[in-house]
Amino acid sequence: MAEKSFALTELYEAWPVLSIDERVEGFELLHRDDAEELFLRLSPRDQVQLILALPPAERRLWIRLLAPDEAVDVIQEAPGATREGLLSLLDDKTRGEVKGLLDYAEDQAGGLMNTRYAR
Repeated sequence: MAEKSFALTELYEAWPVLSIDERVEGFELLHRDDAEELFLRLSPRDQVQLILALPPAERRLWIRLLAPDEAVDVIQEAPGATREGLLSLLDDKTRGEVKGLLDYAEDQAGGLMNTRYAR
């Protein structure tokens, strides 16, 4: 277990200096739990770069891991031509929430809020 944790930490620390190909290669070598942890630690810009570099069949899995407000941040970082494709990967409910949040500017209250909360 220590090896996996070390590999995760090592990859995360090296992430800024790795090429996109090296990032994908390292990411795909991680155990699923470690890959999720790393993915959730990344900035929205790094998340979208990684998602777009992964095979199309894997993109859905990773974008759906994000809460709606986090998915909005990722989609806003995506190149314009890929945004609709990323939205289409979300389930209907989440897609509706994300589209609602995308209607607000990033720095407005509506763009900062989380649509899911506990009662």
